[in-house]
Amino acid sequence: MEKTWSDDYAKRNAILARARAKYIRTGVTNNIGEALKRYLENDADVDEQIPLQITSADGPYFRRILDDHERPGCPKCGEPLFLRVISPCKTCARKTIKKTSWICQKCGHRIYSEKTLEDWLRELPRKPK
Repeated sequence: MEKTWSDDYAKRNAILARARAKYIRTGVTNNIGEALKRYLENDADVDEQIPLQITSADGPYFRRILDDHERPGCPKCGEPLFLRVISPCKTCARKTIKKTSWICQKCGHRIYSEKTLEDWLRELPRKPK
């Protein structure tokens, strides 16, 4: 059976949840990156050692779901946009209808969308290999 992005995504989220529980909720650190590093170094099983960090021309960074897809450019400055999933508020009466937003890390421009992450993954073209 072929691995899909959702398999790695679910595995990564589970690892992040365990790192958060062990190192953030106990007061060891407030930084999720530090908590993840500690978890991977001290507590992770062999099968939890998935490549969370890759290297590019810009240096090391955490792998993102959309790394294999073409991302739209910012309409203001042209830089590639990053997708953010918006979690609905469970405690307030006003439920958000926006599910994602594209964010420019250079100029801060935001574009809100009613599309889900899965919608974007189906719609965005894949980068050539």
